[in-house]
Amino acid sequence: MAKKRVNIMLSEEVLRDLREMVPARKRSQFVEEVVADGIRRAKFDRALEILRSGGGLKAEDYPHWATLEDVQGWIREMRSDKGRRAYLAKVHEESIKYAEEREKKGAEVSSR
Repeated sequence: MAKKRVNIMLSEEVLRDLREMVPARKRSQFVEEVVADGIRRAKFDRALEILRSGGGLKAEDYPHWATLEDVQGWIREMRSDKGRRAYLAKVHEESIKYAEEREKKGAEVSSR
């Protein structure tokens, strides 16, 4: 992956520790690894917050997954052309609805 040069500001204490602990030619790699780890954790925290706020799967939204027999029937239906088309149409409709709701919430937040 291509690399780009960036300038960042660090406190004197952090910079001193970085210089003491990491050899000069390894600092960029070290900083990249630490930042990448922080980004992974932030993404995980965001996903966890979405789940905690009710954004995950809800049983009432998936009644066709209630029992093993229901799941097997759903799989058979999805494997058929008719079932697949119907499911994709429903997903498309729900994604549009979700995007509109998110857009509305964003407008409400920005108007405050």
